[in-house]
Amino acid sequence: MSDILIVNKSTLVSSADILAWIPIANQHYAQEFGPVWGVQGTWYFGDAPVGAWVFTLQDGIGQPSDLAYHYTDATGKPDAFIDAQAAAASGTDWRQPLDHEGKEALVDPSCTLFCADGSTLRECADPVEEELIIRSNMPFSNFVYPEWCGLATGTKFDFNGMLTAGAPSTAPGGYVERWMGGQYIITYGMKARLNPGYMASRLTGRRAFRAANRPPPAPIDLSR
Repeated sequence: MSDILIVNKSTLVSSADILAWIPIANQHYAQEFGPVWGVQGTWYFGDAPVGAWVFTLQDGIGQPSDLAYHYTDATGKPDAFIDAQAAAASGTDWRQPLDHEGKEALVDPSCTLFCADGSTLRECADPVEEELIIRSNMPFSNFVYPEWCGLATGTKFDFNGMLTAGAPSTAPGGYVERWMGGQYIITYGMKARLNPGYMASRLTGRRAFRAANRPPPAPIDLSR
């Protein structure tokens, strides 16, 4: 069981909005996302159990063209920053990148796990990025199944049933990263390749540093 505490330091997101999202998110995670991946994640706002991951909403995260990212802090705990200002500027609901990072942190906390092929990163929201799941008029990110990663047998590869094959297949607005020939190779879906979306267009986030085969810099926290 992993607990995720939302800390709001954005001027664009109200406490009421977050409180309205929490129960819908927890139901989605408990009934639809968690059982698929065998993980449990519970969202909190205000107070949370000791040791909860901290996901901070703020206006700017010091990473141009990057709406959100998660990383493993010095204690080994996944934390994340979500740029509500950049989300609004791109026409993206802040709840979508928040949910995106929550799902990926639960499946791959350190951003280093691979699928069964040993080369495709186990990022469960990226291959179907921009495809939404709507619950109570709130957007959540579509996500791939363990079958997409070759970690289970079955014929369904993502929650919305868009994909007809496993890795490295993508939805039009998605992408995958693979470690090939000693470097990370990023492959985009047709839509993302021609007109990258809100996350696929990252220029300075962890994907760009992987592509350049060098480690990312220390995360920048502008909330303090």
